[in-house]
Amino acid sequence: MDEARITSFGLLIAYILPGFTALCGLGTISVTVSSWLRSVPGNCPTVGGFLYVTLTSIGLGMTVNAIRWLTLDSFHHLTGVRYPEWDFSQLQTNLGGYDKLVEFYYRYHEFFGNTLIAGSFTYLTWRFLHPSWQYVLADAVYLAFTALFWLASRDTLTKYYRRVEQLMPKAADKRRDTA
Repeated sequence: MDEARITSFGLLIAYILPGFTALCGLGTISVTVSSWLRSVPGNCPTVGGFLYVTLTSIGLGMTVNAIRWLTLDSFHHLTGVRYPEWDFSQLQTNLGGYDKLVEFYYRYHEFFGNTLIAGSFTYLTWRFLHPSWQYVLADAVYLAFTALFWLASRDTLTKYYRRVEQLMPKAADKRRDTA
C-alpha cells in the first residue's frame, strides 16, 4: 500500500499539478475551460466538470513534460549536467533501487521542470492579457519562482543521474573499480 501511495504522489506532482497549472493558463483565454474551473455559489462542481479538469490536466501535464524534456533538459545538458552512461544490463537486479531513485529524485525533477514550463505559460498568458506596469511585484515573484524551480530542477536531475550511476555503473567503471 505504501508503494502505491508513493507512486501515486509522484505521478500527481510530476504530471497532474503542472497540467492543472497549464489548464489555469488556458482558462484565461478559453471561456469553456474557465467554466470548468469556476464554482459559483449555488452551482456546485459536477462529476463531469471534475472529469474534464482531471483528464485535461493529465493530458496537459504529459504535453508539458514533453516540452520540458525538449527544452529544459536539453538546456541542462548543454550547460554542464552530464548525461550518464548506465549499464542497463544491471537493471533487473537493481529494479527496486532504480524505482526508488525515480520516485525520490526524477519525479521531483519533473515537478520542478514541468511546473516551471506550465507556470511560465500561465503567468505569461495572464500578463499578456494584463499589460500594466502595476504588476512589477508580481513579475519579480514570477522571476524568483522561475529561478527557484530552474535550480531545483537542475539539482534533482543531477542527483538522479549520480545516484543511478552509482546503482548501475557502466561496465568499464566496474572493471576499473575491481582492478
